[in-house]
Amino acid sequence: MLQSYEQDFLKILIECRTIIVRPDKDALLKLHKDLNEAQKLLKQMEFEASMMPFIAKSQLQTRIKRHEGDWKELMQRVKEEERKIAENINREVLMGQALKNEPVQDKRLTESHKLLADQGDRLEQGKKMALESESIAINTMTTLKMQREQIYRASYGAQDISENLGKSNKMIAAMHRRALTNKMIMIAIIILLVMTIVVVFYMKFLK
Repeated sequence: MLQSYEQDFLKILIECRTIIVRPDKDALLKLHKDLNEAQKLLKQMEFEASMMPFIAKSQLQTRIKRHEGDWKELMQRVKEEERKIAENINREVLMGQALKNEPVQDKRLTESHKLLADQGDRLEQGKKMALESESIAINTMTTLKMQREQIYRASYGAQDISENLGKSNKMIAAMHRRALTNKMIMIAIIILLVMTIVVVFYMKFLK
């Protein structure tokens, strides 16, 4: 029984290898059908091998694994051919749509160019405004800096004036004190002179 499954399996694989050389959609459908059938035969072989004695089972499982590898390789080739055919179909569809939509695409391309040009003009205007704003900001900062320096100088000048006024006030106060002192000294001298005159006059009359 197992030998019959194996013969059928190998027959299907040989036929699939012949078909896959130049596959088309119909051939791929047949390949799928045949490979599904081959997979069922593999499962049958695995079941039959599992019922065998250990030594025979080990040998059969090795052979079945080799058949399974051949089956997987063919299935992979079928999937690859399906992918290629699908890509070709999609490419043809896209090319057909591109030719059909060429006027629409030209219009969209023109609109896109116009939109890009408008955006470029707006960006240029924005750049110009930004440069003007930057220039105004720099001039404003320069003016503020000059005004700040003037304020600092005026502040320092006011401080110097205040210090000079303080010194002047101190000098005036000192001069005032000296004037008072001199006045007191003069008064004292006058008093002494008067007293001296009185004494002299008194002594003269006493004689």
